[in-house]
Amino acid sequence: MLEAKLPDASDMDFQMKMMQQLTYGSGKKVGDFLSKRTHKNLQEYVSTLGADLAMFQHFKPGFLMTMLALLEVKKAGLSGEGVDVFYSKKAIKDNKKIAYFESVQFQMDMIANMGKGDEDKFVQSNIEQMKNFKSMFTNLLVAWRSGNESVMNTLAIEPMKADPKTLKAVLTDRNKDWVKDIHTMFTDNDKEFVLVGVAHLVGGNSVLALLKAEGYQIKQI
Repeated sequence: MLEAKLPDASDMDFQMKMMQQLTYGSGKKVGDFLSKRTHKNLQEYVSTLGADLAMFQHFKPGFLMTMLALLEVKKAGLSGEGVDVFYSKKAIKDNKKIAYFESVQFQMDMIANMGKGDEDKFVQSNIEQMKNFKSMFTNLLVAWRSGNESVMNTLAIEPMKADPKTLKAVLTDRNKDWVKDIHTMFTDNDKEFVLVGVAHLVGGNSVLALLKAEGYQIKQI
């Protein structure tokens, strides 16, 4: 069970639809929704990644920050095949069925609406979170591998509390929906493999916390 099916990079119809949904039309730019100070901070931050904001100026905030995060990963030398791709391939090889919590359309809608109506705060908050990205990402990876929930919470959840609206939309609401789906899994089978992002597994409203609150026993292995 994965979050969503990874889109085929060769599907040009999907790529075009994605760009139409995640970018501004009618000549609008992200700078139109930002204060002069935030726009300047964004330009300076993008330049540290060896890029020019002009390349991304028509991207909506959620898509913009997603692309900049990918540039950060590449800059830090941490890019590569993600766990979603790894386990998708493994499931296919082992002839196991794959199901998804969400559709790709749902995720595109979510990204398209990130920061909507509060673009300035959203962008500024994300720029702050991106500081010392390599150190943060490396420490988060170590904490994930060792199962250190306290460190994962500090690195992945605490910074997001500065933007409650995004935290609710990206994590809390989705966690609640996923727990409903997890309930149904145990009616048919006694063993399932569920893979979600690290931020969904720590904090007071995480998938694990919600399951514990409903009486499930959680054992870390």
